[in-house]
Amino acid sequence: MLEKLSRLIAKKIKETDPEGPGSVEIFEWELGIRLNLIATIILTLLFGWLFGHIILSLVSLLTFILIRKASGGIHIKSLTLCAIVSAFIFSVIPFLKLEMLEKVLLSCISFLIFLKWAPNDFEEVYTTNSFKKLKWASVIIVLVSFISQWPVLILTVFAQAITILPIWKSWRGGGDIDEQNSTLHV
Repeated sequence: MLEKLSRLIAKKIKETDPEGPGSVEIFEWELGIRLNLIATIILTLLFGWLFGHIILSLVSLLTFILIRKASGGIHIKSLTLCAIVSAFIFSVIPFLKLEMLEKVLLSCISFLIFLKWAPNDFEEVYTTNSFKKLKWASVIIVLVSFISQWPVLILTVFAQAITILPIWKSWRGGGDIDEQNSTLHV
């Protein structure tokens, strides 16, 4: 649905200014990203309101955006499905309670995953210097979530950690793992 909408808008933009910069495909891609973010925010607000945890759902969404910006991660191919699944996860996380041992365990697992594989699966190309900064930004976010002992942060960070694991290479159908840099290249 979001793909069709972004394509329709992109075509209308190009029809309005056929000689303008950018192709329909470029507009469609950029619009798709923006529509996905808008849909995810709206659905998170809706699900959070329906489930009675609107603020905590938004905290989960914002935490995910922050750490995902630094760490990358696998993408769901459908923008619509991505928005629905993401919003649902952000709205369900506030219901989950963790004991101290679970907080420590999930935080340690997240720390090790980000230390080993972040950043991973970026569509853009980053320099080696920014690669290191992004890795440490990811690790610092994990440490902040651990220090806070707030289950919403710990679970959101853990959910994001799962998206950077190299196991998704085969699910997606390609890519090579660069063991020296611990990254997945597609």
